[in-house]
Amino acid sequence: MAKPPVKKSIFARVPRLPLAFLGIALYRAWIELAFVGSYLGTSLQAETSRNLFDGTMVVVFLLGAIFAKQLSPLIRKRTAHWMALSFLLVSTTCVVIGAIHPDMTNALMWPAAICGGIGVAVIVILWSELYGCLGPVRVALYYSASIVAAALIVYTMKGFLFPWFATFLFMLPIGSLVSLSLAFDSLSEKERPSAPFAEATFPWKLAIWMAAYSFAYGLAQSQLTTSTFGPHSSPGVLAIGAFVFFGVALRKRKFDFSAIFHVALPLAVAAFLFVPVVGDFNQTFTALCIAAAYTACSILLMIILTNMCYRQGISALWLFCIERSVRMIFNALGREARDPILELSIGIDSSYILSIVVVILVIVSSIILLTERSITAQWGIGIKTSDAKRAEEIVREDLLKNRSREIALNYRLSLREEEILTLLAQRKRNTAIASELFISEQTVKTHIRNLYKKLDVHSRDELFDLVENIDAKRATASSIDEDYR
Repeated sequence: MAKPPVKKSIFARVPRLPLAFLGIALYRAWIELAFVGSYLGTSLQAETSRNLFDGTMVVVFLLGAIFAKQLSPLIRKRTAHWMALSFLLVSTTCVVIGAIHPDMTNALMWPAAICGGIGVAVIVILWSELYGCLGPVRVALYYSASIVAAALIVYTMKGFLFPWFATFLFMLPIGSLVSLSLAFDSLSEKERPSAPFAEATFPWKLAIWMAAYSFAYGLAQSQLTTSTFGPHSSPGVLAIGAFVFFGVALRKRKFDFSAIFHVALPLAVAAFLFVPVVGDFNQTFTALCIAAAYTACSILLMIILTNMCYRQGISALWLFCIERSVRMIFNALGREARDPILELSIGIDSSYILSIVVVILVIVSSIILLTERSITAQWGIGIKTSDAKRAEEIVREDLLKNRSREIALNYRLSLREEEILTLLAQRKRNTAIASELFISEQTVKTHIRNLYKKLDVHSRDELFDLVENIDAKRATASSIDEDYR
């Protein structure tokens, strides 16, 4: 009598993550501990310094967007890695000295903020280019895990004595860039970004979406910076990161990425309408909701942008520099507009006016988001590549994915077998398939044997012939959305 299959526990089903890809957590923690948070309590973390820090990053991102064609891919240029590290170490030195000698903080504010802004902007670009080499499932897993890890690092370091705190503050940017190099080296040459990139029109729909949401977030950001937790360590950030990670880890391609957004909207409404009406108890719950909603949109945006780079060959440097510039500019405008809105005297409590404005902006951005049905949509970007070879590769990849889906339906393949078939059709080796699906090579071999039996083929060449025999009337150049759910 056959034994019933053993049902795995939740934790047994969670994939093992390559730690190198979680290095984003280190620079996120550095940002909060050095500039955004209030652990050190020096004027280096005052509003003027943070504005200078943010302004410097905006300048770097705008320059990156303008000169993206000449600079991409930046991750292949070791000079960029050393430049980011040097600026971050200089900024860290200024922050630590300012904490030891408070009388020097005014003199150190400018070099600390400017060097920190340049260093963070460059490291953000480098990590964005790396994530642009990965598929949406891996991006969702790694990025959400990094968000959780960053919060845990902040919680831990806030309990350190100052000598240990300062030592680890220096180690964070070093560790992030070492992780970046290790993660990049683990990719095959085919997976790594290389010029030329597909030319694209301005991503206007994404820009409008992020402008509205960032402006709303800027209006409410003071509640985060004045609460117990910072924007990268709020319990709301931790909760959303864990929600996305476990959702993708347990469901993988069947995970509905739109669920991320469906969580963000009610959280924002609760923060700005429900909580003030019921009674805002010390702003903690409001700050939690705000941080959670913004984090959910940030994760979804990362998945959408990296998927464009991964599938369509768009320069991650160009795309992310535009996104970051728009986000930071409108976030700053929101912070500046907060006080004038609160000072309005029209017979209504100004805090309610602020809440209504924020909710309207969130709903507007939500409407824009809902006009696209999946993360595979164009989002207002038009591809106008002059690279005929790259354009042909994009169409070919989509055709192969569609053909794999047709075969899976005709031969009643399981979801896992369909995934294996799709990757085999892309000429990927067993080791690469195992890495992408978080399974062992032996499991890959077992699935391949089952595929051969079901498809009645006896070699990869026969399987390639079956997959590549595409009926042009049935295949289309766009992938089926369910491949990413």
